[in-house]
Amino acid sequence: MKTNVTIVVALMMVTFHTNSCSTVSKTSDPRLRAELLSKADARDLDIQVREMIPMQGNSQFLTPEYHIAVKGDTVISHLPYFGRAYSAPYSGGNVFSFKAPLLSYKVDDSRKTGPVRITFSTKTIDDTFTFHIDLFENRKASVRVSAVNRQGISYSGELSD
Repeated sequence: MKTNVTIVVALMMVTFHTNSCSTVSKTSDPRLRAELLSKADARDLDIQVREMIPMQGNSQFLTPEYHIAVKGDTVISHLPYFGRAYSAPYSGGNVFSFKAPLLSYKVDDSRKTGPVRITFSTKTIDDTFTFHIDLFENRKASVRVSAVNRQGISYSGELSD
């Protein structure tokens, strides 16, 4: 029961944070949305991560070196992690820092307004990851990561040029 309450509270925090990140005006600019869709469709993304939001504990602001990138069929992740691991990694070190091939990639452009939603997955020797990214017209980004062997975590940042 305690686990269920923790999960519900964490999801509410992520939803609140995602909604607070979206400063998209009521009148969205089609050119900005088209630019975001173009970058997403071309698989040319580089998100500078500014804040880490773990499921347990406080959010933390980060130094500028942390980012997540998609370049063609490759994911490059250099992210910090704070959370529960359900199994120990073979390689040790930071499991969220890797370069790996994409297993799947999907851009949801079915809506005319709101964030551009990107979902992709990848697998490393240590874990299998699914990333959910919301790109907003003001170039802000919300990143949610779920892993098989770890508790989920969220990040916020902005899209680089």
